[in-house]
Amino acid sequence: MSVTSRSCPRPRSSTPPDSMMSGVAFASPEQTRRYGDEHGLDFPLIAHDDRRTSALFRARKVPSLLVIGRDGRVRYQHVGAINSKQTLQELLRAV
Repeated sequence: MSVTSRSCPRPRSSTPPDSMMSGVAFASPEQTRRYGDEHGLDFPLIAHDDRRTSALFRARKVPSLLVIGRDGRVRYQHVGAINSKQTLQELLRAV
């Protein structure tokens, strides 16, 4: 799950096989739709302005990337852009 806001740069949607990417934007439904359209996002982007859900996953800062297992538990979390090979390898191991 990618947690973003309108001010964040475009997240990339490349995902490994047998995984799914979805986004949660802390914005209104209209702002979220416009953000997805403006950035050409090719994955589901959900508008969410209730901070309780972000607290459940400890996604307090944006952008945040979380790998959530089938059991609903966070297996990996990264705050900020993924801009190093080491971070990418950690992410892929968690998937």
